[in-house]
Amino acid sequence: MNRGVLCFLVIFSVFALGACGIGGKKQLKALKESNYSINSVDRLSIAGLSLNEIIEGEDLKAGALPIIGMAILQKDLPIQGIVNLQISNDTKNSTHINQFKYKIEIADKQLFEGTIDENVYIEPNKDVVVPMRFTSNLFDMSEKNTFENILKDVFGAKEELPLTLKIKPSFRIGKKNVYYPTYISINKVLTKSMLFK
Repeated sequence: MNRGVLCFLVIFSVFALGACGIGGKKQLKALKESNYSINSVDRLSIAGLSLNEIIEGEDLKAGALPIIGMAILQKDLPIQGIVNLQISNDTKNSTHINQFKYKIEIADKQLFEGTIDENVYIEPNKDVVVPMRFTSNLFDMSEKNTFENILKDVFGAKEELPLTLKIKPSFRIGKKNVYYPTYISINKVLTKSMLFK
């Protein structure tokens, strides 16, 4: 190979790597300085039924008993829903998120852990909402096997329910995903009016 061409390739590689490093630092800075919040929780259901179809006041609805009873016998009580994550980019730089690792906790009990491939481009001083869908077996979250105890252990008897979303966003440099070094925790207190809608 011509020595001039070889020198050019070496110099180009050094500059390219330097640019990736600078770009990576800007991305990390933008991720760190962005604001994260839980916009809403939608389509929350247990065994395919909304909470309104299961509970009335503090009692179980008669129509839900056969479905819930069968799910408990099978030890498969699926809970699913969507946690809508809002990201506010308050920086002067745009940022791009390629993939998320995330965990969802209810009342300090881990409900779900997963990864979502979501290409999110956030312009400076703009907001985006990213839906985090989850499905988990609620039966596994309680040491007791009755639905009443599961509801008490997970949802409690209080008017408010603490929800925590932990995210680890990533951006792409070349062909590699670079993850934020730690999980970012976002907390929200849910009221019964938010859940029973």
